[in-house]
Amino acid sequence: MKPRKETSRRILLIDDNEEAMGHLADAIRVRGGDVVQVASRRQAREAAKGRFDGIIVDLMFAPADDIPARESDSGFRGGAFIFEHDVRHLQPATPFVILTAVDKTTAVYRAGVEQLQQHKGFRGALEKPATLGEILRLLHTEQGSGKRRG
Repeated sequence: MKPRKETSRRILLIDDNEEAMGHLADAIRVRGGDVVQVASRRQAREAAKGRFDGIIVDLMFAPADDIPARESDSGFRGGAFIFEHDVRHLQPATPFVILTAVDKTTAVYRAGVEQLQQHKGFRGALEKPATLGEILRLLHTEQGSGKRRG
């Protein structure tokens, strides 16, 4: 079966859940996209040196030595920390979305979204599982029109 050519976008996917990330990356590739998958702060820093049309970042990362405990809330918002400290300065205007399993009613979720929505390129937040169509639509919206769903 030939991949459908629905997106020619190059996407940076930042998520430490490699199984879920793999499924999403496969779906993007089937639609003709190019995906760079990273599962750590170090990998994100290196990958961000490339050119991307969009970024998908998970809000929650497992606690790691390279994410300060005070920034990660036991893993929550670790993705926001990585994005702000290692990716944003290399991708200052690239559209990005938050994709997370963190309950939207929690203070951690609200703080993470508020932390990232101030950055140019923010398109919104989606709760896992989100469809590829939802993610790509959000990446294609204009700055400031992104919605929080989930």
